[in-house]
Amino acid sequence: MVLMYFLLGAVAFWAVQALLGWAKREGVALVWYHWLGVAVVALWALFVAAWIGTSVAEGYPQAATAGGLIFGGIGLVLFILLRLLIVKTARKTSASA
Repeated sequence: MVLMYFLLGAVAFWAVQALLGWAKREGVALVWYHWLGVAVVALWALFVAAWIGTSVAEGYPQAATAGGLIFGGIGLVLFILLRLLIVKTARKTSASA
């Protein structure tokens, strides 16, 4: 279980580093609500992964599947909406510069 949580933390760190690298390459200035959205989506993704991992570890694979589909679907929608928001703001920033 400890290894799973360590790996989840490593993936979250990698995701933030990837976002920072993308913003630097594209010349995008991320504002506070972008970071708030990233934190919400990252915590949601960690919740989904922890839900699945602990459900399987406790012997409830059906709960892991159902929770993964429901909560994972919500997380995917949140991620897509956040991505659209960041790209839309990035276009505004580059168009005004």
